[in-house]
Amino acid sequence: MRAEFDAEVTFLNGGSLSARGFRVDVAGPDVGEEEVARLFIASLSLLMVATVRVSRLRLIVEPHKGTRGGPSDVGHRGSGGAGTTTSDCRSTG
Repeated sequence: MRAEFDAEVTFLNGGSLSARGFRVDVAGPDVGEEEVARLFIASLSLLMVATVRVSRLRLIVEPHKGTRGGPSDVGHRGSGGAGTTTSDCRSTG
């Protein structure tokens, strides 16, 4: 199963990135916007991410394509929606 979505990313060092119709592998239909945001960041190896806003999330039944950090990746960490979410990706500590 895969998720298709739009995303808006802001970076701690300035600038932003937007994506339309991006797809990532997901473990199942209970995936939430925060997990999709995490997979998006991991799949592009983005650094210094401040926030990720995911919108227009929909699930698609199609084979996994090998999303980095996704369910077919060896080191996958899963968690379990549709709509829009904003995730604060700044690390603390």
